[in-house]
Amino acid sequence: MSAWTSFVVVRQANSSLALTLSVVVLLLAVAFAAAAPSTDEFFRAVPDSARNYAANRVYPQGRIFPFSLYSVGGGGPNEVGQKLPEEEVQAALARVKADGFTMIGPQYELNDRILDDAEKHGLNALYTISGRGLLDMKASQRVSTAEIQQCIREQVEAARDYPQVTWWYVTPEELRYWRKGEIEYLEIACETIRETDPQRRPVWMYDPGHRNAGGLSHTARHLDILGKGLYTNYSGHRHSRIWVRWSIEQEKQGIEAVGREVIPIAVPEMFRQPPDEELDLIPAWVRHDVYLALITGAKGVVVFSMRQRPNFPAHEAYYQAYAQTAKEICGEQGLGQVFLFGEWRDDVSLQIFEGPRWLELKIKKQRLRYPAVSFADIAYGSSRYLVAVNSAERPVSVRVRGLPLEEVLAYNVFAGDEPTEIAGGQFSLHFAPLEVKCLRFAREG
Repeated sequence: MSAWTSFVVVRQANSSLALTLSVVVLLLAVAFAAAAPSTDEFFRAVPDSARNYAANRVYPQGRIFPFSLYSVGGGGPNEVGQKLPEEEVQAALARVKADGFTMIGPQYELNDRILDDAEKHGLNALYTISGRGLLDMKASQRVSTAEIQQCIREQVEAARDYPQVTWWYVTPEELRYWRKGEIEYLEIACETIRETDPQRRPVWMYDPGHRNAGGLSHTARHLDILGKGLYTNYSGHRHSRIWVRWSIEQEKQGIEAVGREVIPIAVPEMFRQPPDEELDLIPAWVRHDVYLALITGAKGVVVFSMRQRPNFPAHEAYYQAYAQTAKEICGEQGLGQVFLFGEWRDDVSLQIFEGPRWLELKIKKQRLRYPAVSFADIAYGSSRYLVAVNSAERPVSVRVRGLPLEEVLAYNVFAGDEPTEIAGGQFSLHFAPLEVKCLRFAREG
């Protein structure tokens, strides 16, 4: 074959390839345009699902997002159980109110004053019902049903007329469902609370962090709120924080197994001192854990704990990080309302194109795999929200798809809510390690 002939053959082959690629690109463009929602469809207004909820009550009986701290004003810097001076207790209560938290409690040794403290500072109370003397945890033996009922009834009657009470908290905590006396006590206590409280405010007992869906289903049969420990660092997942997603999924699956209306919540940590070289990571840890829990389905946050405890100088750094999230969720930005009452949709998708695509999570003998970036696609009012969390300890870039082809405005909720025009259809987002992003989409004009 001559050189000229060879050139002609190659040119014809390249022309055929170019034609084929052009056809493929054209077909993809047509398919993409056909799949893209119209602007009217994408921004279809969502009815106000909160309209039947009381404005002055806490979810699930009202609109207020539940964001609480254990032991506000409790403890002391020198020994466990030490009580703070009264002026410090009052300062702590005033501070959490100013910083956007909506509840206090459980309060443990401060429970006998929680109603007065809540009323004085305009807070809601997570009120503890004590099981002291009703259940021997070592022997797993309970007293008679009548004795349990009488004791529980007296406690509820003493507090039920206070509007500050928003949830009831059953103790002892971490009751073991496989021990007959303990699960019977939980059942009797919960039913007695409901029978005695005409408002039927929800009941919660803390479950330990290692409990999975199967174990949680046993306590979910009796509770209205389900929340297990979400102590990422304490539980050995400091560098595998996708465990937060697994944890809330266990709560949701435990609830689904019993077929009752039970609310899953997040119970993140504020008690374990990190290594000095990781102190700067506290804000990223807190934001990651709270927002990943919410986009996975948690409907409230109760932080353990505000207690001043020895050997925990990171207390203030943790508190400031939680206070920042409380302001975003319960304050003017109103993200709590989006999570509670928004319409969750699935038309937006994220595709990772740079950085780790998958994260492995080891749970006992299981090796689970999760996408590095989790997200929630929520319609609320006439806006659309995208809340996304990078659980990798490395930067990740994603391509966001599913927007209308027309230009839309994207507001960065965590950065002054300044709008940016997006040239419809898709765009890219770049995440720092463990970063949380929240975008609000709206029509132009």
